[in-house]
Amino acid sequence: MPAGVSGAGEVAKKTLSFGKGVLHLTVMVNGTPAHAYIHVEDSATHRGVYESSVFGYDTPLDIDLSAGKVDVVIRPDGRDMPEQRVNGVEILAGKTTDQVISIEVKAAASITADANGMEQDTDRPGGGDFRHVVPTADDPALCQQACQADVQCKAWTYVKPNTVQGAQPNCWLKTGIPPAMYNTCCVSGVKR
Repeated sequence: MPAGVSGAGEVAKKTLSFGKGVLHLTVMVNGTPAHAYIHVEDSATHRGVYESSVFGYDTPLDIDLSAGKVDVVIRPDGRDMPEQRVNGVEILAGKTTDQVISIEVKAAASITADANGMEQDTDRPGGGDFRHVVPTADDPALCQQACQADVQCKAWTYVKPNTVQGAQPNCWLKTGIPPAMYNTCCVSGVKR
């Protein structure tokens, strides 16, 4: 007899439940909830099951996920800080799983600009990025010049190629002057 059929002509019905749970994710930078790029993948298959926009989301954030183990990958500020990974977070059906990822970022104590006004190995994340420029060459002076030429620009960050933002260099012009942080990915500066 086929499975699920009894000799009396009855059909046995079984229901499979693919339960969902909630991941309540908080990314903390220096003790404060932060904006972050978020990627969640199945721990066993490494298949992506959730991804924020490239610009990230404010946390805390609730994410509906299927029950099981997931790996959570975050990058605070959506782009400029190193990514962090937490493996094997257990999502339980019908439950909320709290996950806090804390990161301490030390402000660079003695970052000074060189004679050309460039802060080597320095990132200035945030600060009201208002314009993204893709420089025509691997030269932070092009980013500095773009800032000098734009009346809105108060600070800039040049992201070196083949670091945190892919193979090409990137330039971010800012309306504010965010704090300087040591990071070998970048060269930054303040408009003179």
